[in-house]
Amino acid sequence: FKVSVNGQHFLEYRHRLPLCSIDRLGIEGDVHINNISFSGQAAMPPGPTCEKLRGGGQPRARPKTKSMISQQSKPKQTSLKLSKSDVMCLPALCCSCNLGEKKKTENNNLTNHVSVQAVPFLAFIQGGLYPGKKIMILGNVKSNADRFQFNLKISSLDNIAFHFAPRLCENALVRNHRISGNWGSEERQMKYMPFAPGQAFQIEIHVKDNCYQVFVNGNHVCDFVHRLPFNQVDQIEITEDVIITQVHY
Repeated sequence: FKVSVNGQHFLEYRHRLPLCSIDRLGIEGDVHINNISFSGQAAMPPGPTCEKLRGGGQPRARPKTKSMISQQSKPKQTSLKLSKSDVMCLPALCCSCNLGEKKKTENNNLTNHVSVQAVPFLAFIQGGLYPGKKIMILGNVKSNADRFQFNLKISSLDNIAFHFAPRLCENALVRNHRISGNWGSEERQMKYMPFAPGQAFQIEIHVKDNCYQVFVNGNHVCDFVHRLPFNQVDQIEITEDVIITQVHY
């Protein structure tokens, strides 16, 4: 097993049990889990099958079902948002892909899912913004971070409808808008600073009729009353001292 932490190689662990016998992921202890993703293609390693290793005698060939053939033809990835962190056990890692697909079809507020993106990040928001739309960003603040920012932009005019900029060096959460290169008045009120160098985060931006609501790690942080029409927004931009692992929009 190769283990990376915050995008950096950390360690390798040589297999002591056959890979094909693994079907659970357990998480426990003092940790808050924001997201789990499974990706890649299921493959049987060379050598004896699990039935033989478990003492079942001669290996038995399993008939291929339609779903198995579909899984072998292309890799799948699923993402699970979790709220409990005491003890978590996820059964059947490959089968849990179906959970991710079902969640995606049921949640009309998240239409695009992008994993592990380089910064600066810029993408078009298909269908634009509307009341009830949600944007979710998962990532890590760089250990030497000064600041980073998220912008909801109107590309045709190069205007910014919502500028959200955590400035760790100033202990401030700056919100603003920009028209024709001119910035408006800043909003800096905050209950607390939800970001810290080296820490993971999950940001949710909820589009309301009168404002953007921002949540960080499940906690409401601020509101930003619309200064430009939200239905003109068609781009999301992320820049500076941050590592982005997933963007849902």
